[in-house]
Amino acid sequence: VEISHDSGVYVGAFVSNVRFAGTDARQEIDLFGGYRFALAGFNFDVYGIWYTYPGFTRQGSQPRLNFFEAVAEVTREIGPVT
Repeated sequence: VEISHDSGVYVGAFVSNVRFAGTDARQEIDLFGGYRFALAGFNFDVYGIWYTYPGFTRQGSQPRLNFFEAVAEVTREIGPVT
């Protein structure tokens, strides 16, 4: 699900089931938000995503699963190619 505004700002969420060997993680929820804009013929998208796994119980030396990711994308269309 994504909600966007004409200004280029957007927020959203994604939910999925997961199965990681050796863990009790069963679902993943991704929360994201960012800003899209065009400048000088290029399209920019700058956003962040928080990945979280509700109900996951960390056991011993297992790594933490929750993490944040920052992303910057630049695209340009040249004829039929992006």
